[in-house]
Amino acid sequence: MDSCSRYPHSLRAVMSMISGGNGTCETSRPAKLIIGDSASTQCMILSRVLSPMNLPMISYLATCMCFSNRREYPNFFRTISSDMFQARTMVQMAKRFGWTWVGAVVEENDYGLQALQAFKEETKGTGICLAFVSTIFRERLEKDVDRAVKLMQSSSARVIIVFVWDKDVEMFLTELVHRNVTGRQFLASEVWSTSSLLLNNPDLTTIAQGTLGVAVRSAPIPGFEKHLRELHPRQYPQDTILRELWERTFGCSPVLNNMVDSQSGLPPCSGKESLKDVQNSVTDVTNLRATYNMYLAVYAAAYALHSLLQCTTPNSSDPTMATGCSSPDIITAQQLLEHLTLVNFTTQLGEKFYFQDGETPAVYDIVNWQRGPGGALQYVLIGRLEGSNLIINESAISWPGNMVPVSVCTAECPQGARKVIKKGLPVCCFDCLPCAEGEFSNVTVCEVVVGATQEENCVYLDRAQHLDTVGLFKDGDVIIGALINFYMLPPTLDLSFTEEPYLQPCYEFQESTVQWAQAVVFAVDEINRNPSLLPGVRLGYRIMDSCSRYPHSLRSVMSLISGGNGTCETTRPAKIIIGEATSTQSMILSRVLSSLHVPMISYLATCVCLSNKREYPNFFRTIPSDIYQARTMAQMAKRFGWTWVGAVVEDNDYGLQAVQAFREETKGTDICLAFVSTIFRERLSKDVDRAVTVMQSSSARVIMVFAWYVDVEVFLIELVRRNVTDRQFLASEIWSTSSLLLSNPTLKTIAQGTLGVAVRSALIPGLEKHLQDLHPSRYPQDMILRVLWEKTFGCSPGQNNTIASQSGLPPCSGKETLEGVKNGVTDVSNLRATYNVYLAVYAAAYALHSLLHCTEPNSSDPTMAPNCSSPDIITAQKLLEHLNLVNFTTQLGEKFYFQDGETPAVYDIVNWQRDPGGALQYVLIGRLEGSNLIINESAISWPGNSRKVFMIHIYSSV
Repeated sequence: MDSCSRYPHSLRAVMSMISGGNGTCETSRPAKLIIGDSASTQCMILSRVLSPMNLPMISYLATCMCFSNRREYPNFFRTISSDMFQARTMVQMAKRFGWTWVGAVVEENDYGLQALQAFKEETKGTGICLAFVSTIFRERLEKDVDRAVKLMQSSSARVIIVFVWDKDVEMFLTELVHRNVTGRQFLASEVWSTSSLLLNNPDLTTIAQGTLGVAVRSAPIPGFEKHLRELHPRQYPQDTILRELWERTFGCSPVLNNMVDSQSGLPPCSGKESLKDVQNSVTDVTNLRATYNMYLAVYAAAYALHSLLQCTTPNSSDPTMATGCSSPDIITAQQLLEHLTLVNFTTQLGEKFYFQDGETPAVYDIVNWQRGPGGALQYVLIGRLEGSNLIINESAISWPGNMVPVSVCTAECPQGARKVIKKGLPVCCFDCLPCAEGEFSNVTVCEVVVGATQEENCVYLDRAQHLDTVGLFKDGDVIIGALINFYMLPPTLDLSFTEEPYLQPCYEFQESTVQWAQAVVFAVDEINRNPSLLPGVRLGYRIMDSCSRYPHSLRSVMSLISGGNGTCETTRPAKIIIGEATSTQSMILSRVLSSLHVPMISYLATCVCLSNKREYPNFFRTIPSDIYQARTMAQMAKRFGWTWVGAVVEDNDYGLQAVQAFREETKGTDICLAFVSTIFRERLSKDVDRAVTVMQSSSARVIMVFAWYVDVEVFLIELVRRNVTDRQFLASEIWSTSSLLLSNPTLKTIAQGTLGVAVRSALIPGLEKHLQDLHPSRYPQDMILRVLWEKTFGCSPGQNNTIASQSGLPPCSGKETLEGVKNGVTDVSNLRATYNVYLAVYAAAYALHSLLHCTEPNSSDPTMAPNCSSPDIITAQKLLEHLNLVNFTTQLGEKFYFQDGETPAVYDIVNWQRDPGGALQYVLIGRLEGSNLIINESAISWPGNSRKVFMIHIYSSV
């Protein structure tokens, strides 16, 4: 089945296979073993799903070292070597050619960082040093590539290991060409060492020539080519993949059972088409890499079944003895798993195959990028690794500059000289000083550090003394934990090799999220002053940075619920978590917290998937699910008679589930989707180009857009570039109030008239004064407030010179105040996410009030003091139960309650209009409450300042 390399698809496919379902009323036998998936990320998910059922899976391409952990992945096997072994192979090559000074460019994910760690482990005690490490992250690719190239230019290292995806390598190498950086020897990981994308790019011919690569081993499969060339749709009429291959290869639709697929729009095939003489990626068997791994996986499964079923083989000494196996009915997943562990057979090529803790023996091809007769790049097999034995035909290597590169920090000292390691640099970098008078040396006899006393020669380097987390804390009888993404982007890996690595704080400070955190502070202070709510119980808070990335958010949430704070001191564990902002992080954290019954209340996670209480029983939110904004857009389409609507959506749960909800809402109406175009960030340029082309060719003039605001910006700019006008956009909440888009002058014509669904805005009495009164002198431990002060006033707050010197800014005078400042912190004119955070704190407080059986002030008996039970009785399970029962009236007179963890749908409807100066602004023109949509149509500014453009077109299309 197709996995689409995306977990919703792969998960659905695997559940269908193990259940025997096939999407119809018919069923097939359940699969006893799964071969797949190709990507490590999908395998992690699927292995965890299949593990409780003891169902084994064999991957043919997942290389992450994490799978070597049998406790985590006891049912996982693979026919490809772990990344650990290719890192070791690169170290062996570095040793062989005397490269002691090596740079590294790695993907900032498990793939790159774990490979780098393996490389470091293997080089211990070898004299090989890392000159630099530069990381690349796809979401900031251009910036990271620029930094990596600058590091390379400034470094004396001439050999560079690269653990990066081929698409990112292309940009990296192209930038090197642009800056005329030459004379580098690249060591390529398997993910790009045989990449046709790179080999076919003529711009890279010079820079990449000479590359040495570790490649997934290639092997022949006797008879396989004949099998492929004899494939024909009439042999496999139900094979839709083969049908699509036929259509793409021959430009016709195969005739099956005297019928042709009219949906393809292609002419019928003659029936004489054949793959016999076709050369493409299907029929090319010259380098079977992933294909051979899959072939091995099938044989491994077969030999495990052979063992399990106690099959007998032909006996040459007794030909009368029948062969056979026990009934397959005895097969259980647990037994098959056990027998798979014991698999040991010889392949048709005479190689031994077996699993050792789910791993196969390391086997790699070593390839070299050389110029072909026509000048184009091609890879040539020049060696092989088997186990730990590296065999290379050095005479077959084509080197950059036609000679073996030299990459050392310092050449070996001559006779009569000794090494003196340069202070602050790795041991590979040293000076050569002559021996003292009367001394003689024909070897390096000593190593000392310049300027060091004897005691300093050997210094233990402890873990870096950095704050583990950034956040705010106030003690109380009950602690409310909160996750806020104060910083947006994860850091690059800073490996100085002078301290144990640690998870660094993120960067790209998000000013507006300070207001979210202060909503927690303000609400807790307000509740503590309220004699009717939690009387006698003092609420506290602990707010930590999540960085919107799971390693950070996971570490923060574990710290919150354990009471740890990165030091030897501890605080009270948080009983409830307010957060996360994103759906992806919320899914991860909800699953972690669910087993502990710790409730969490998100203020911005909108994914429809989180409504599944079986999956997320501890998840609550103060923002409506995306299903409601899709319904709101459907209502607007009905209201204005838009029956022909296009859709541009993010290619993830956010966009796809929203468009599905729109389809559900428009069933039985005259509204139709003219097209659906998806956008995925990793292929943004290509997807935007396709979406705009589809829009240009479509007669639909109303387009709903469910995409991140940064992607919407690229999309709208492309529309401007192509002069596509007269479109009415329906904006989802994620970009309907985006200051990034509204402040972009390029978009003021194309985006004018946009109608948007926005997170509802509400007032919080007293919050503005609280924000304006903030000052670092009142909260000396608040690192976030200090950063805000530095960003706002250009000075460093504090009473001593230490703080000022660390920031590099002059000290503040102490008279600075936020009272007259207008920014994302002090602006309370449109409290959207902030109000959701505020509501979440109150929901937690009312749940605690109920759980602790709190009594309220009695007007008829003023002597009876209000009180609550001891907070010691609080358990996560009880708090979860009482949170489900929360029902209170807000200060604005609105009823608030949870229904299966959801809140009633409330949205603002906004319209993008020109202000007197010509700039874009959004104007409130309506509201949705429940299913009631109220719009002031007379207040709407339409594109082209006329609604007739849309109405005339629509009615003429009906």
